[in-house]
Amino acid sequence: MRNKRVLLVEDDIDQAHLLSRWLVTKGNFEVSVANDGQHGFEMIPTQKWDLVISDVNMPEMDGFDFIKHCKMSLPKTPVLLITSQESIEMAIKAIQNKADDLLLKPISRTQIVEKAEHLIEKSKIENSKNCNRVLAIGAHPDDVEIGCGGALARHLENGDQIYILTLSDGKQGGETTLRRQESENAAQMIDASLFWGGLHDTQITDGQSTISVIENVINQVNPTIVYTHTQKDSHQDHRNTFNATLVAARKVKNLFCYQSPSTTIDFRPTSFTDITDFMSAKLKLISAYETQTTKCSYLAADLIDSTARYWGRFAGNRKVEPFEIIRESK
Repeated sequence: MRNKRVLLVEDDIDQAHLLSRWLVTKGNFEVSVANDGQHGFEMIPTQKWDLVISDVNMPEMDGFDFIKHCKMSLPKTPVLLITSQESIEMAIKAIQNKADDLLLKPISRTQIVEKAEHLIEKSKIENSKNCNRVLAIGAHPDDVEIGCGGALARHLENGDQIYILTLSDGKQGGETTLRRQESENAAQMIDASLFWGGLHDTQITDGQSTISVIENVINQVNPTIVYTHTQKDSHQDHRNTFNATLVAARKVKNLFCYQSPSTTIDFRPTSFTDITDFMSAKLKLISAYETQTTKCSYLAADLIDSTARYWGRFAGNRKVEPFEIIRESK
């Protein structure tokens, strides 16, 4: 998993450098610095931030004005205000402006690291209560990204937790170490926890060995939504993955089947997820599989894009991913 991303808004260059260094070296955070509130405001949409830290007294836009904009754009992201003014009025104003905590200068290394870790973990727990837990199951590396990569990027934007189960390491498609690394790189792009099934490419069955692998992951993550292959597929691994998932995920309330390059004309989707704003994210996920994109014509970006536009005919002429609904809880 990636390091936690922190946006630090601080006009004092020396202070910004010091806090940033502490957070990186002692907390393993990934820190981006904005030197004033306006710059910080412009940086908000550029990343998925886990924490925002802002000084109160800054030129142009002070910390309280900045936090208002921040909370409108990132309502689920914790904000830590830092100030040298110790007063009841300051604390009240911080609360009124929806700051998650207030830290007084001078700040020690231990204080800033522990406070950052605490706020991120607290936010994660609170947000997880209302979010979906999404499990995407693929027979081989890159199956999930091709079939529902845009939907997963959309789930990430919505604050959902994402898990990927890849049943085999795709040995028939290339060197396994490289394919595993590509899968891990793609999973990191959407903050997904990646599970490996340990099964053999082209030898995946729909029997107990496959069912047990899927059930084990389902028991660990307790998904509210599962994506998997469709049965209308010419690849036996894909069909068998569908059959095994149907048994293993029998208690999951939402089960959807995605399209793959080997899906047949019998595929009849009845649900369409708008990925117009997430097409670039999907293409980026697929591009992580360089061992495949350099030799598989069906992974060409223009074909992926045109496929999404084709299915969009049935959903308001947007770019969409099509799904068969096995079960859906309204």
